[in-house]
Amino acid sequence: MTQPTDEFVIDVDFSTVDDAQPQGDLELTITKLEAAVSKNGNRMVNVQLKVTGGEDDKFNGRMIFDSWMLETNALWRTKTAFKAFTGEAASGPMRIAAATLLGASCWAAVILETGTGEYEGTSRPKVKRYGIKPPV
Repeated sequence: MTQPTDEFVIDVDFSTVDDAQPQGDLELTITKLEAAVSKNGNRMVNVQLKVTGGEDDKFNGRMIFDSWMLETNALWRTKTAFKAFTGEAASGPMRIAAATLLGASCWAAVILETGTGEYEGTSRPKVKRYGIKPPV
């Protein structure tokens, strides 16, 4: 990797950047899915979601990241997400090609979660509930 020289100058204007984090009732679209393993060794899917709608459009285009567990006691949350994005209730063993979920959308309640430990003093958007009714 090349190190920047003294001649390298970063010239950027942040005056138009809105520091607000996505939150509220938002329409989310799946843009990326990756198989992963949690710190505890459990299978999961890392999900990248793009905000595509909301009560106002200031969050449109922003990304939210989530993890869907494929085992453990958090499986209920993954089941809720699958139903919200596919429209079908999941029951029993299920096998689905991840590519079929790309581009799927649903409405979700998004909150700001406060960081702890090394992330103390920060916040990030977190999906509280998938499959809510869109605002009227």
